Order: sequence, then C-alpha cells, then structure tokens
Amino acid sequence: MDAVQPAYINCWSNAILPETIEFITVPSNVCNDKRYDVVTFSPYPNLKRLVVGNYSYRVTNKASITQMENLEYLELGHWCFAMENALYWPERQFTLEACPKVKQFIAYSYAMQQFYGFHLRNLPSLEEIYIEEECFGFASMSLTSTEV
Repeated sequence: MDAVQPAYINCWSNAILPETIEFITVPSNVCNDKRYDVVTFSPYPNLKRLVVGNYSYRVTNKASITQMENLEYLELGHWCFAMENALYWPERQFTLEACPKVKQFIAYSYAMQQFYGFHLRNLPSLEEIYIEEECFGFASMSLTSTEV
C-alpha cells in the first residue's frame, strides 16, 4: 500500500493513514513552518520505505526515526531538513536508531546541512550509506552498533 505524509503531522494532507501503511512519500516543498519542529514516523510501525521530498521540513530541529522494526529504506531529498542561513543551533539532531531491517540510507545534497548531530545506531542490516555533498555540514557523526 502506498501513501503520502502522515496525517498526524498534517502539514500538507488531511488524509488519515492506517498504522499498517508500508510506504510513505513526503512530497517536495511541504511542512516548512515552525509547527514541525520535531518529526517522527513511529506511529507507522509497518513502514518499510520512507522518502522525504526535496525542500521539505526546512525548519525542523529534530528528526527521529527510531524503533521501526520493518523500515528497510530511508531517503532524504535535496535540501530537506536544511534551513538556509541558519544560526548555530546545537539542538538540531538527526537520529536513525533501532531499525533492524534498514538496508539503505540515502541523503541527497544539502540534506540536514545545518544539523549538529547525526546518529546511526543499532542498524544490523545496514548495507549502504550514500551521502552527497554538504549534508550534515556541522554534525559530528556517530555510527554505533551493539551487534558483535
């Protein structure tokens, strides 16, 4: 089943999505006001594929994708979660954690450019990390696993 932006965030659609949804594509140029300071997709535990379009969530300070047992693929479009001319905001953080089936993480140019934390944790199936230029420009990166 394909769907678009979750209704609980309600930044561009009023559609009510079932928690059983498996694919979400957030369109480009949406969710760009201060109401979307923190973003999570955890209300959708069956989500397998998440794609965030270009220039979306430009003013978000925290993106947390955690404990999603079925997520396999995450793609961040160009300039998503990236505010132009941002000041130093150390609270801007990205976390992808405890998603045991994630195989691919892709971030296109300038995605989360002004984020100061970039954390990938406990992703035992991760096979590919693809990050283009100027992503996470101010972040220290941590890639950790409890797997031995």
